[in-house]
Amino acid sequence: MRVTHHNLLAEEVAKELNKADGVIITHGTDTLHYTAAALSFILQKLSKPVIIVGAQRSSDRGSTDAGLNLLAAAQVITQTK
Repeated sequence: MRVTHHNLLAEEVAKELNKADGVIITHGTDTLHYTAAALSFILQKLSKPVIIVGAQRSSDRGSTDAGLNLLAAAQVITQTK
């Protein structure tokens, strides 16, 4: 991920926030913190949630937490309306 990628992501998030109650971004955990930091500077004073979701366990494992993390993010968005 580079600055151009973060800018493109921020543009798309801003577009979606005009139509939705919030945005969920699925992301690998190795660079998730860089993306979160970049978006926190680019997207300021938001009135709707932007949630970046990763998983501790790979989705190819039976014990993956990816699905539950995604559901939890959706629940947060629906409860903050």
